Formats: sequence, structure tokens, C-alpha cells
Amino acid sequence: MVKDGFSYGTYIDGLIKRYDPEIVVVATSTNIQMLQMILAGRADYYFTSEEEAEHIIMNAGYEVSQFQLQHYSDMPAGNRRYITCSQQVTPETIDLLNRALK
Repeated sequence: MVKDGFSYGTYIDGLIKRYDPEIVVVATSTNIQMLQMILAGRADYYFTSEEEAEHIIMNAGYEVSQFQLQHYSDMPAGNRRYITCSQQVTPETIDLLNRALK
């Protein structure tokens, strides 16, 4: 299952294009709805970052044991993520963010 118009990064996007699996495309589904689709048998899997997987499952009210999480040791590093702030954010808050992210 993939989100319409969403990039999973160069590596995964390339594999999807190369192997052309049968895909369930969802346009507006949330991560919780995507989990529900997997539990209902409407899809087999979807990609999410390792950092997000357990958080998404637990926030949805499910048990991690209800899903099979796969970790691929040869997966290249993902895309960088950024936090964007307006100029109304104080330098003190920016400093707190920078320290928390370390």
C-alpha cells in the first residue's frame, strides 16, 4: 500500500518502479487507517520509518504484536527531515529544539 503522491525515498521508489508490485493506492488515509486496512486484509504491507512504526501502532491503540515489523539492515539511510519555524519563534526556543534533537 502506498500513499498517492508520497515519496518513500529514492531507494524504495526505485524498487517499486522496478518490480511493479500490485499496489493499493490510498489518497487521504492516515497511518491509523492504513493499519486498519492491513488488519482487515485489504493490504499486506506499507513502508514507514523504523522510528515511527511502534509509535504509530501504539497511538492507534493496537499492540505491536498484532503486526510483523521488518527491519532491513541493507536499507540505505532515509531522507533528511527538517523543522521549519517562522521568524516569530524565539532564539531560545530554537536553541531548545536544537538541543533536543541531539
